[in-house]
Amino acid sequence: PDSAGEGNLFSLSCSGPEESFTGRDTIVWDTPDFDSVGSRSYRNTVPEICALADALLLVVSREKYADRSVWRMLRLIAPLGIPLMICLNKTEPTDEAALRASLDQRLQLEAIFPAGTLSLPYVERADKRLANSAAADNLRKQLDSFLDSSAANRSPELLIAYLKQHWSQWTAPLRRELAASGYWQQAV
Repeated sequence: PDSAGEGNLFSLSCSGPEESFTGRDTIVWDTPDFDSVGSRSYRNTVPEICALADALLLVVSREKYADRSVWRMLRLIAPLGIPLMICLNKTEPTDEAALRASLDQRLQLEAIFPAGTLSLPYVERADKRLANSAAADNLRKQLDSFLDSSAANRSPELLIAYLKQHWSQWTAPLRRELAASGYWQQAV
């Protein structure tokens, strides 16, 4: 079932094969900028949802792809080995090559290897619809192919290793609370 999520913060939607451009059952989790002030209520959920995903599509505009929070998130989820596609949104045709080269260089430095990088143009005129453009059709085709190839590439071993790597850090506050509670019980 569809979920309104938390108002304009995020939403979950389930699509059957007839509604999905991929022709398969899908669950899409969409957030506005996960680094925005409004994302504070769901920001910590982003890595958890990513860990459960079969594939990830990161859509970033030219203003955001260099943002520290985007790279922090990519570094956090990269060890999971979840197939990743990056879409540069709102690109001007004259800037596209330079933006992609800059993004590719940074991805190489970070040792993050997405399955591909796509671009969507900036649409200035209100009477033009991006959804019906050739760029959107190309994105749909690329994503369909990406989803086909990514379905077989998930390794539960990577998730287990990832959890083991972070478990101590993530559970430290709970363990401190339990220790304090035990100390309190002994003292009383």
